[in-house]
Amino acid sequence: MINKRSVIISVMIVLCLSMLAACGNASQDDQKASQQPPQHPTTKPTPTPVPRVRPPHRKIPAEPTPTPQPNPQPGPTPTPGNPNPNPGGLQVTVNQASYSRTDAISVTISNGLGQTIYLTTPRTSCTLAQLQMLVNGSWTPVGRCVHISATPTRQLTANGNLNQTIQPQNAFGVLHSVPRWQPGTYRVSITYTTTYDPDTVGGGQQATSPTFTIT
Repeated sequence: MINKRSVIISVMIVLCLSMLAACGNASQDDQKASQQPPQHPTTKPTPTPVPRVRPPHRKIPAEPTPTPQPNPQPGPTPTPGNPNPNPGGLQVTVNQASYSRTDAISVTISNGLGQTIYLTTPRTSCTLAQLQMLVNGSWTPVGRCVHISATPTRQLTANGNLNQTIQPQNAFGVLHSVPRWQPGTYRVSITYTTTYDPDTVGGGQQATSPTFTIT
C-alpha cells in the first residue's frame, strides 16, 4: 500500500511540475510577443503617373470681317402741289393733301422723261387728268367731261410743265345745281404716249399722283 501511494504521489508531483513548466513557457512567449514592435502591413508601391499627351491644337479659321456697305438713302417724298425733284420720270402732283367737297383740284404734270410726250382725250371736267376714287380697294374713275368736243392732242416737251384744274362734280359726273365731291381717298392719273399716234405703240402709259383726301 505504501508503495502504491508513493507512486501516485510521485506521478502527481511530476504532473504538477510539467504544468508549472508549461505555464512558465507560455508566459515567456507572451512577454516576447509584447516586446516585439508591431508589424505594419506591407505598403504597396505608388504607381508612377503616366503623363497625358494633349492632342495638337487645332486653329479655327477666323471669319472674314464683312465690308461695311453704305446705307441707301431714301429718296425725297413728293409734296402735294410741288413737282417731285426726281428728273427721271413723269410726275403728276396736286396742290394740296386734303380738300373740301367744293374745292377745285389743281394738277401739275411735269415731264422728266427727256423726250416729248403726247396727251389726248378729255377726262374729268374736260381736262387731261382723270380723277380716281378708292372704292372697295379699287381705283374708280370719277367725273366726266360734260361738254364733249374734239380736243386736239396736247404735247408736253421734255422738262416742261402743264397745269390742269378739276372742278367739283357730283359722283361720277351727275349734274346738279350744287356740285360736290364725295368724301374719300383720291388720286389723279394721266395717260400719255411717246409718239403722236398712240396706235403705233399699242396704246398709252399711265402716271398717277400721290393720294389725297376729300372731306
